[in-house]
Amino acid sequence: MTQDESTHEVDIDAHLHLESGIAGDERALVISSLQPLTRLLTPLDRESLRIEAWVKDRGARGQLTYVSVRAKDTDVVAEDDSTDFDAALIGVRRDLKRQLTDLLDRRANHRG
Repeated sequence: MTQDESTHEVDIDAHLHLESGIAGDERALVISSLQPLTRLLTPLDRESLRIEAWVKDRGARGQLTYVSVRAKDTDVVAEDDSTDFDAALIGVRRDLKRQLTDLLDRRANHRG
């Protein structure tokens, strides 16, 4: 990756794949919820980057919302059990932020 490529923010929409349990008209909500993660996604390999979001048992008592971030040498998954989809996306975002921050810190420390 060139310096120029690494300074451009990741376009969440371009890498997002909505899976089961999430309607197409909820795409903008998922994108806006994940937008604060763009800085943490920037160092990842763009060509292999895939962000997947899905909800298991939507509307049921045991509903789980998941978002995974996969790229070359990266595979993190976050989940939230909130029955409110907006709240679940916030919980997932917090967990992804923690996981990605830890991953990038480990990589930086390993190099240095």
